[in-house]
Amino acid sequence: MNKKINYLYIALIGIILSACGGPEGEKAETSDAKDVKSVEGEKTNFEINTTASIVEWKGTKPTGEHVGTVNITKGKILVQDGNIVAGKFTMDMASIVNKDLEDAEWNKKLVDHLKSPDFFNTAEFPQATFELTEIKEYSGEALEDGSMPTHSITGNLTIKGISKSITFPAMVKMSNTQISATTPEFLIDRTDWDIKYQSRKFFEDLKDKFIYDEIGLKLSIQTDLKR
Repeated sequence: MNKKINYLYIALIGIILSACGGPEGEKAETSDAKDVKSVEGEKTNFEINTTASIVEWKGTKPTGEHVGTVNITKGKILVQDGNIVAGKFTMDMASIVNKDLEDAEWNKKLVDHLKSPDFFNTAEFPQATFELTEIKEYSGEALEDGSMPTHSITGNLTIKGISKSITFPAMVKMSNTQISATTPEFLIDRTDWDIKYQSRKFFEDLKDKFIYDEIGLKLSIQTDLKR
């Protein structure tokens, strides 16, 4: 009887851990791409500092997770009457790196796989972009760590030639010469951008070999006034 109880307990623990698995973070509100409004009149141009700006990513599966970065290659933010009115930046998907695998051979295998058609297909789609469509004051609750975002940002994220509108919170600071924007980790569903590898939505009988559809993203953007 005790052995049966132990087996049942182990099974229940496995079910609980499986149910609680997956990436953490608030899921970005996602919809079809939105129109980008043109802004008339004089604007101040802030150029993204590509050395100080970065995109962090996290992918998870039942047996663990991987984390890394993607480089931002160019971008700008436009300000009018003290408010951000437009912005866009470009990411070099071929620059994707992994930060957690110390073994060089396994690290390379993972990165090569991420660049392959199974994931981001960087040979055909070397760049991804994010273009701002709306920014407004944040009206939600404080984050789990106690911090309070200042703004809610909406824009079109284009990966593999597919554009989707996403909305996420951010902490934005502005001065006459600089703008900085950072985000908590937020989640996007990779299958919205046709990244289906090992997704339970499209493949059956994966057992514990599946990869969660949600990708965690964190943005850190720094700009300098373009003179």
